[in-house]
Amino acid sequence: MLTAPFPGAFASYNPRAAVVAGGGSFRSGPDGLIAARFGWADPITGFANNSRSNDGELLGLVQPASGFMRWASAWGGLIIRPGYQVILYSMGDFWARFVDGAEPGAHVYASIVDGSPVAGYTQPDDTELTPWDVIIGAEPGGLAVISTWSKFQ
Repeated sequence: MLTAPFPGAFASYNPRAAVVAGGGSFRSGPDGLIAARFGWADPITGFANNSRSNDGELLGLVQPASGFMRWASAWGGLIIRPGYQVILYSMGDFWARFVDGAEPGAHVYASIVDGSPVAGYTQPDDTELTPWDVIIGAEPGGLAVISTWSKFQ
């Protein structure tokens, strides 16, 4: 049984895939990492951050590794402490919080400033296109389902 909807939770039993971390695992960068947002991992250093700093970084949806501690942040998200193990998902169906809301069929973009998901039909400034689309929409501030498996034609 799937859990109740919350940001970053699995939204279906469809397959999911993680970004390959190489010889070890990715770790939260020196400023911590906000879970359920997008992150960029540097395959050379092994650190992941919610902001992109170079084109060689790998994009994924941030999840804490099982058993690793996190704490509530001033932004209302969960922060994964610096240096803790993280998983970045590159595929799957997830619940995501959209500050400005999301319409079914819209593309999902990742803010390169803070990793927050942004939905739209054209690319907003300071964002990067992700492989996700919005499947179940949400009002501003609400939770929507994003998917790499289900597509609107």
